[in-house]
Amino acid sequence: MKRVIILGAGLAGLAAAYRLTRLGEYDVLVLEKESEVGGLARSLQIQDIVTDLGPHRFHTELPEIRDFLDELLGDHLLTVVRKSQMYFRGRYLAYPISPLELLRHLGPIALSRFMLSYLFERVRGGGKKSHYHNYDTAMRKAFGPALYQAMILPYTKKVWGIDPRQLSADIVSVRVSAGGLLTLAKEIVSGKRDNSSTTLKTFTYVKGGIAKLPERLAELVRANVGQIRTSATVTHVDHDRANGCRVTYQANGQERHAEGEFCISSIPVTELAGMLVQHHPDESIRGLLRDFKYIAMRLVFIVVGKSQISPNSWLYFPEPDMLVNRAYETKNFDPSLGPADKAMLCAEVTCYEGDKIWTMPSDELAAKVSGQIAQTGRYRIEDVVATSVFSIQHAYPLYDLEYSTRLGCLWQFFQQFPGLMTIGRQGLFHHNNMDHSIYMGLQAADYLHTKPNPTAAWYQDVGQFKRLRIID
Repeated sequence: MKRVIILGAGLAGLAAAYRLTRLGEYDVLVLEKESEVGGLARSLQIQDIVTDLGPHRFHTELPEIRDFLDELLGDHLLTVVRKSQMYFRGRYLAYPISPLELLRHLGPIALSRFMLSYLFERVRGGGKKSHYHNYDTAMRKAFGPALYQAMILPYTKKVWGIDPRQLSADIVSVRVSAGGLLTLAKEIVSGKRDNSSTTLKTFTYVKGGIAKLPERLAELVRANVGQIRTSATVTHVDHDRANGCRVTYQANGQERHAEGEFCISSIPVTELAGMLVQHHPDESIRGLLRDFKYIAMRLVFIVVGKSQISPNSWLYFPEPDMLVNRAYETKNFDPSLGPADKAMLCAEVTCYEGDKIWTMPSDELAAKVSGQIAQTGRYRIEDVVATSVFSIQHAYPLYDLEYSTRLGCLWQFFQQFPGLMTIGRQGLFHHNNMDHSIYMGLQAADYLHTKPNPTAAWYQDVGQFKRLRIID
């Protein structure tokens, strides 16, 4: 039995553990710092309502993952019709943007101004999308400066917290659903919506909350004699060609050690590289690590004494004077998650660890966010019966202009450690959905099992995940 240590029991780590334990040739140990499995794919209960850490849902174009979910959860999968709105200039509009509604709301003069701005920008100079220098340039070309500044720029600044000219254009190809202003204009003329590959009409949700998925995976890993240790905080990782990986972790107030031929990590890549550099000094890598940044997030849960706050799956708030970026109501995904006389909205507020939002007292943040949403007409502030705040240190990797170059240097650094692979959103510093994280975990297990030198092959092929797009 070959010993494999897996760092992190999120979906990527658990998927890798599941695949390896099913093969019957590996002794698998999973270490998770939290008290329960799931990573960001967890559920929690506030009062008597179950909610998730984010608007988790599944929609995958990967046949392997569709089969995987059916095999694991079967009848526990629900199909939900997607409905979303954006609060813009004092009114809720359909999102993705409904062309006819945009025309009615803004009027033909404003829409004409947007179109002229778009055409002038195209005439000024085109260029292939692959040649766009940054997010700002790419979005101005796609929508024109006028529409970009009116609707997209405020939301971008709120979500990312930096000048969009410092963001990589890769964000556009990975995350932006709409095809551009020309697409919207064609839809207005034809009266038909383009079925964009990045826009959902329906999605899949797990009955009882998203935590049911990692819990099921953990159950199967243990049934296949894999070990999962929660409340185990990794403090050191070392590796050498002769002895493989040696991991030190804290559990129940004691320092413990684990050794194995292989290590698959889904913890933030900056933390893993930082621990390796302690034993394998490399000043260039130390310098790179200081420049990596993750977006943090604070989730504000607002419980209201009414059956429903909104019929939508998601609500978007680009208005610059509102702290919240996006909100969701999990009872709209699965009505069994709470009682009929209460509803709960989760509002997402992005920030950076240590900034004024991250350090703001929870009660103050909850009061500000719940009050701002009440002013949009979704509920009366006197209907709010409870609030709660949950903070996430690593929510999204920040794609600044140099992130790709830094990642290339990191992958070269990791290749000196045979049997060590990093996976998942945090481990690969990669924007992805839950289906992508599962796919990465399964792929890593397959590489480990089938490739003569799995580490070299993994980092040579890591570009394969760039084709994965956020489906929203």
